[in-house]
Amino acid sequence: FICTANDSSQIDRPLLDRMEVIELSGYTLEEKVSITESHLLPKQRRLHALELEAPKADMQLIDAKGEVDQIEIVQIKEPRLVLTPEAITSLITKWTSESGVRSLERRLAQICRWASLRIQGLDLPRNTASGDTEHQAALSSCGPSEKGIVVVDAYHLPYIIGAELFEPDIAERLVVGVAMGLSVSSV
Repeated sequence: FICTANDSSQIDRPLLDRMEVIELSGYTLEEKVSITESHLLPKQRRLHALELEAPKADMQLIDAKGEVDQIEIVQIKEPRLVLTPEAITSLITKWTSESGVRSLERRLAQICRWASLRIQGLDLPRNTASGDTEHQAALSSCGPSEKGIVVVDAYHLPYIIGAELFEPDIAERLVVGVAMGLSVSSV
């Protein structure tokens, strides 16, 4: 039989000795980028009406008189939200730290909601009036363009989803007198 566990310390020792244990680590950065580009981002764009689902045929409507009317569906040729590869990498390294992709998908949904409002000409209210001019100036370069496309780069992310949550590669910047700690938990 096959079983899965997040914590093997709670499994009885005799049973654990008889099992073949295969420990799987989380996704690598390259795998997360690939998953984001091929699955998560298109899914979130479709959910937020920034990309069409599969092409559909023309629809027929029957009016009150019983007559059939043809309706042609206008399709958007390209997605209305584009994240640059640098933005995706920055999003993964600075705003998500889990081994999976759940929080990454939540952050992508947040960006899609922002892009939907941006395309409609609306903006989320800000708490401080002093940061509004800097905020608007930073986001003015991301669009929407004449075609209604919003392009988000790594530079725009702090203004869209907030301050960075994680500091990547902190170990490389350590100098003499700075220590790193390690905490181990069962989860």
